[in-house]
Amino acid sequence: MARTHTTSLEKSLVLLRAIIADGGRTPFNEIVSDLNLPTSTAYRLVSQLVDAGFASRYGPNSFGPGIVAALLYQRTDVSALVARLARPLLKDLASKSGLTSHLGVLENGMVTYKVRIPGRAPRAAGFTREGMQLEAYCSAVGKVLLGGLSSDALDDYLNEGAFVPLTPYTIVDPSVLRQEISAIRESGIAIDNREVAEDMICLAVPVLGPGGEIIAAISSSMPYNDKAPPEPMMYRTSLEGCSQILSARLCGKTIAVDA
Repeated sequence: MARTHTTSLEKSLVLLRAIIADGGRTPFNEIVSDLNLPTSTAYRLVSQLVDAGFASRYGPNSFGPGIVAALLYQRTDVSALVARLARPLLKDLASKSGLTSHLGVLENGMVTYKVRIPGRAPRAAGFTREGMQLEAYCSAVGKVLLGGLSSDALDDYLNEGAFVPLTPYTIVDPSVLRQEISAIRESGIAIDNREVAEDMICLAVPVLGPGGEIIAAISSSMPYNDKAPPEPMMYRTSLEGCSQILSARLCGKTIAVDA
């Protein structure tokens, strides 16, 4: 059952968030029906949002983001906001698992690591640094982020040229890489099995924005030892739990962190 929104401010914010996420693609009455708002109230609130510049009227039954909302968005460093919210969560994740934790975003086809929290020896992986960039095709974080691209954007990326093998395990065949990204989209998790460095394995999951879009990825990295290979999937639950909390907070929701 949908939650009832009580105050006028709460109703306006819920409506504004839905309008921005939709971008004017869906008739307004359909948006309203999904929000558990009375139609008359919704039209009154959207008129106020239009007057304030937060929404724009696209047509008789169509509204999208207004100039004020667009300008505010442009002045916000989204990746910095995500990194700030992610840092304490990744510190907790690294503390509990002993593994090095990361948050990365896709910038011009490359992964940029915005947060890196070192793990504890002997589990800590020491390859990455905050602010460094890495090719997306060979990292778990990168593959998750590539999975968030549109079909056309992914085609452009895969058709750009030759992929360089960083290790004997790096996937460089575009068709194989496409199959792996498709599988990651289905499973919601990616593994870099010594593709970046022969002594490191990495597990990554997506961080979702208000519209369900992939805006970042978080990962846990661990050193590889051929005498006692790690079992990366044992960390899946904790990694996904961290992602769910971060995604919820980015959408203005609250999920408690387990003690």
